[in-house]
Amino acid sequence: MGLRYTNRSKAGPLRFNMGAQGLSSVSMKAGPFTWRLWSRRQRAGMSSVDLPGHWSWRPSARRRSRSTSRGS
Repeated sequence: MGLRYTNRSKAGPLRFNMGAQGLSSVSMKAGPFTWRLWSRRQRAGMSSVDLPGHWSWRPSARRRSRSTSRGS
């Protein structure tokens, strides 16, 4: 696994995540909630929730459905 370039910028409640290929996602932080507004991977929605202490919660990752045609 190689090195990856990332940079996060803030503009008020907005968070801009930059990668080596440019802008990768835009999120909005409102209190303990972080909501992904736009993503290069087309994954918008709840990103995370800050909990008391050093804890946070993220929704489980979406799984890709497998193709049902397996050369039967």
